[in-house]
Amino acid sequence: MSHDDLFTISSSAITSQSSGLGLGIAGFGADLATNDFDDDPPLSEPALAMPAPSGVSARTSSSATRANFYLSESRNLARGWKQRALDNLAAIRLASEIEATDRAATVDEQAQLIRFTGFGASELANAVFRRPGDDSFRPGWDEIGSDLEGTVSSGEYASLARCTQYAHFTPEFIVRAIWFGLQRLGWRGGRVLEPGIGTGLFPALMPDEFRDVSHITGIELDPVTARITRLLQPRARIVTGDFARTELPMSFDLAIGNPPFSDRTVRSDRAYRALGLRLHDYFIARSIDLLKPGALAAFVTSSGTMDKVDCSAREHIANSADLIAAIRLPEESFRSEAGTDVVVDILFFRKRKTGEPEGDQTWLDIDEIRLTTEDEGAIRINRWFARHPDFVLGEHALTFGPFGEAYTCLPRKDEDLAAALSAAVTLFPEALYDGEPTKIDFELENAGDNAPVDPP
Repeated sequence: MSHDDLFTISSSAITSQSSGLGLGIAGFGADLATNDFDDDPPLSEPALAMPAPSGVSARTSSSATRANFYLSESRNLARGWKQRALDNLAAIRLASEIEATDRAATVDEQAQLIRFTGFGASELANAVFRRPGDDSFRPGWDEIGSDLEGTVSSGEYASLARCTQYAHFTPEFIVRAIWFGLQRLGWRGGRVLEPGIGTGLFPALMPDEFRDVSHITGIELDPVTARITRLLQPRARIVTGDFARTELPMSFDLAIGNPPFSDRTVRSDRAYRALGLRLHDYFIARSIDLLKPGALAAFVTSSGTMDKVDCSAREHIANSADLIAAIRLPEESFRSEAGTDVVVDILFFRKRKTGEPEGDQTWLDIDEIRLTTEDEGAIRINRWFARHPDFVLGEHALTFGPFGEAYTCLPRKDEDLAAALSAAVTLFPEALYDGEPTKIDFELENAGDNAPVDPP
């Protein structure tokens, strides 16, 4: 999700290869900054997966002997940011130890790994990494910052630092509500794409009825996070790489997740370059393009996807998919777990079948609404929210920031947001899904598991 005032550290000599399975990934190149989402890439084909270095091998046992991790209760994340950082360090060390012995993680170890939350929260990013030009860490964080430097390679360290602008993982109650929404819509399983999988919280919270009939393909930019996710979801296909440079089949039954939020424009995918899409909009648009007819998509995204005046991203999506429903969450909904304040929307889409007419197109436009107080002016929001106030779980408001007046959605006093979100999902249409889900054979889906894993 969004980043606040976080700094950007350029990394050098970071490369990532595919985890195999027939998916080609272009390496990041000598400098991650020069191959970021908003920079023109070298005109070359995606690189093939490279052989594993000595001492690093692929899974040697059947994927059936390695169980995916499912979360029945809360992760019980630490309340304090220092303890969160220590839990992150413990997870990084544990993942490296398990990988070095080429074995599966135990259930208890997976329960420890799932507590990794990255360093995207500003309280972490501005403490565990030195700011450019500074020789020391934030006061009181020297030991933790030094431990992180000594725990990972220089390339991994640079990647973790750079990914702080994207590493805002989704709160559990939001993930659970999204799966509840998909259940209500009648989704029945198949191939699932999560283009920014993080540590795999979406698959970890997958309802029981979907687990044996669904197969996950997850893309993760950061190699440290991807290593942890492979241990948590060993029956999934986890690719370390840039989603914009990852070759994927147009055969998914569901696209799901919380795309990285950034105002940067994606130019590295030539097929979408002319659209000038912002990063989160690109993730949604391309993911929907990779769906089968009749398939569904559910994404958490910035309110800008729906509210910005430039409707080119919405129009591109509407060319092939219809908006089923949208739910707006107030600022602070990500604060406790992700350490960021941002207004977010949960969007549900259905990809149309060939020859089907377009659905309701009102979500392409924006409307003006008047606030309750007379001294405040009009606010421009997406027409869908203006016409469906029951799906706005907060109060529209204007705030003043560094760039002047801006929109926000304030939380309602004493409202249980998780309960309000569940109630909003019950307003969805029932049994809308009419796709033909792919029947999953895990041995066949994971036929590429003997391909090399990413080098550490």
